[in-house]
Amino acid sequence: MDWVLRALMMTDVERSTRLWQEDAAAMASAIARHDAIVEETVTANNGRLIKARGEGDSTFSVFDSAEDAARAAVRLHLAIKSEQWALSRPIRVRGALHFGSVEDRAGDCYGPEVNLCARLRAAAQPGQMLATGAVARHLTGAELGVAALGKHRLKDLAETVEVYQLTAPGGDDQFEPIASLNASAGFLPQYATEFMYREGELEDLAQLLHRQNLVTIVGPGGAGKSRVAVEAARRFTPWTPDGAHFVDLSGTRAEEHLPGVISAGLRLRAEASVSVESLAAELAPREACIVLDGCEHLAAVISPLVKRVVQAGAGITVLVTSRTTLKLAGEQVFRLLPLAIPRSGADVEAIESSPAVRFFVSRATMARHDFKVTPRNARSIAAICSQLDGIPAALEMAALRVRSLAPEQIEARLTNRFRILGQEGSQNSLKALFDWSWDSLGPSEQRFAWCATQFEGSFDLESAELVCDLFERAAEGLGNADSEVAAAKVDPYNAIDHIDSLVEKSLLVAEESESAMRYRLSSTFREYAREKWNDSPALQALERAHAEHFREKSSSVGRDRLLPDSKNFGRAIDYFVAAGAPAEAAELALFMSEHWQFVGAYAEGNRTMQRCLALCTGPEDDRARARLTNAIGLFNYNLGLFGEARESLSEAIEAAERLGDHLLRSKALNNLALLYMAEAKNADAIKALEEVVPYERAHGEDEILSRTLSNLGYLHILTGELENAKSVLEEALRVTSRSDNKQGAVPCLCNLSDLALEEKNLDIAAGYAQRGLDYAEELENHVGAACCMANLGEVELRRGNLERAEILLRSALARGIDMSASWMLGSVLDLLGIVFWRSGRHDPAMLALVHRRIASTLPSPPRFAGEAEEIYGLVEREFGPESIARSRHRAEIAGLASLLDELPRTPTRTPATDKAVLK
Repeated sequence: MDWVLRALMMTDVERSTRLWQEDAAAMASAIARHDAIVEETVTANNGRLIKARGEGDSTFSVFDSAEDAARAAVRLHLAIKSEQWALSRPIRVRGALHFGSVEDRAGDCYGPEVNLCARLRAAAQPGQMLATGAVARHLTGAELGVAALGKHRLKDLAETVEVYQLTAPGGDDQFEPIASLNASAGFLPQYATEFMYREGELEDLAQLLHRQNLVTIVGPGGAGKSRVAVEAARRFTPWTPDGAHFVDLSGTRAEEHLPGVISAGLRLRAEASVSVESLAAELAPREACIVLDGCEHLAAVISPLVKRVVQAGAGITVLVTSRTTLKLAGEQVFRLLPLAIPRSGADVEAIESSPAVRFFVSRATMARHDFKVTPRNARSIAAICSQLDGIPAALEMAALRVRSLAPEQIEARLTNRFRILGQEGSQNSLKALFDWSWDSLGPSEQRFAWCATQFEGSFDLESAELVCDLFERAAEGLGNADSEVAAAKVDPYNAIDHIDSLVEKSLLVAEESESAMRYRLSSTFREYAREKWNDSPALQALERAHAEHFREKSSSVGRDRLLPDSKNFGRAIDYFVAAGAPAEAAELALFMSEHWQFVGAYAEGNRTMQRCLALCTGPEDDRARARLTNAIGLFNYNLGLFGEARESLSEAIEAAERLGDHLLRSKALNNLALLYMAEAKNADAIKALEEVVPYERAHGEDEILSRTLSNLGYLHILTGELENAKSVLEEALRVTSRSDNKQGAVPCLCNLSDLALEEKNLDIAAGYAQRGLDYAEELENHVGAACCMANLGEVELRRGNLERAEILLRSALARGIDMSASWMLGSVLDLLGIVFWRSGRHDPAMLALVHRRIASTLPSPPRFAGEAEEIYGLVEREFGPESIARSRHRAEIAGLASLLDELPRTPTRTPATDKAVLK
């Protein structure tokens, strides 16, 4: 006997018996043609056709190399598929390839490898070509596609087989699961609702399950850990010949006999339930995925059992769901976060595409079949998803309320979310999602969690330590220790341990920020923890500790680095205003004013400044009052309140001169120049700026100097003095580079882009605008980003790329509306009107240009203002005065926020981020 290595290929024709019965004569010709194709393909690829195996339409061929066999299989598949068969339906061939030692005797081949190939062929679906791992590992040809299908048990074979599917380049054939003996996913629970919006997480989990045999999915209550685990196990079943199994341990008590509970859940023999060892021995020879669901309350007792099971057999993969980890060596932790919520100020399209909103809507339609997102309810739905932190269980509870409440009503009642979402004491209530996690904390950890509720947004370790230290010192002797939380104390030096415990129990989210971690409580858990200790004196001490810390922090953090704590600074301002502390409130508000300008929070900045100004009534507050008045003037300008802006800025300039505050006077004259510009008083604006430049240069006030020069350069553009504009703007950019002031560089770059547009140099205009956008996105300067996007949109308009121009201008418009930045909206709407008109879309052109006349009275740059005005005249003639008047009336009532929803969607728009679209 000669035993040699050979590649084997076996094929047969699907349901050939039925074809013979339908038309024997035609089938005889078809089989003859089939046989000829097989022989030609095998021979052409260095193979040898041995003989039929089994039925008359099956074939058996051998090759010296696995690559020749695979190439023959793919080409055979393509040839059979492209043949025109004179039958009631085309012939479909299935096949299998294997590579191994066979007995070559009398021109035929024998042995166990031949049997394996035959069994694999029997498992293939019609039209499918399968291969074993032994073949796949020998393939190097670029024309051969190989897709892993997992490990499978085949009839009469003791060992599992690695199975792959062969495809031709570009092949997209889809097949049902192969007909192996693998246990199916039928041991997993079935759900009445569709699983959705977790594809990214499932892909990541799939990779982990292939690398690790113990994975723990951790996450807050209601995040959907069980559903994700079940779906991950279902998709992993091709790699687990003994199937995927689910054991619900959420109702199991720690004192119960866990081997017996798990053994029963896995449907094992009674012997397996005797002990951990017997359970491990029963599972050792198997290849299966076991989901142990709801293990947080059993972590201490189940950890040794899981450890022993995993050690007993390499074929067992354990997938655990829990709110805390098992703390085992080799345990791979997968943190499941809630669903992503819509960003602030998103339009209806962006709201609809948000995973949290799509989930809410899918559940709401089950409660009310005609429920849908509309321009009227979209923002309330987004607010519901945001207030509930994208937690699927909470969203499901809220979705049930659409049977009797509109989304606007649900949003309004979420101020008492624990009452509206679920009955008190019910396991299906929002409160119940947090009960176990809270009860699992010690008193000091609970007290720390309560302290953390004072932070708005996120916080860092240093702030946690210092706020806790200030609070504990202030809280000594306050009230009676009538609860464990009240009696406990938080040692600031143990803050990191408390943070670690809260993160580990999925109550606190850890987020990497530059070189340090930041931490964030969900708004829902903040409310829950606040209710657990309702102690007014302690709360007042905590609020003061938080405010004092951030007042102190404002003296050491640069304005370009305050963004992560901007909400905390805002909360501190609120405290000092409520406490009637004008100096502290004004100090923090002025510190925050530039941030509010950059992010476009004009209304918030104006409102806060006005509240602080109302406190500054004494003579000692004169300087603060003057600075606040200047800031209010700028916010009023940005909001389009020009009369109020003029009054405030005039008062600020007068106060600055009286106080001898030259820097404040420079800032106020800069702001007044913007107002002059808006009123087309360009000569007055230039005069105001040129008056302060010498002082700023002489005193090295680079930050304000770059702003002055940038504004002056733009004014020269408006007056047609392009050479002067270039000289001034380039100097402004050099000034920003001296201190690496990227925030100051953004308006300079945007204005240089404007200059290039005036000179019709589109490449240079795009380069400056893109650089400015990159800086603005990096620094989260929303105003600068919107302006640079508008310029990039104009560049694309000039190039004739109307679809791309529309995407960019829509993005700029959305940001401008979100910021109430009336000063920039007129130009953006004029450009959009031009884009729509040039593309033959007259209805949206009319909407854009009608809204433009309501949004802003500021003139657009002359380079396109004339064209926009001409188009508006054509629009008036086409639609008529009555139609224009009705559109204007609707726009005045609905406001700008409705415009993005009224404009037809851009067909080419994708869910990509604005920056990705630009790239």
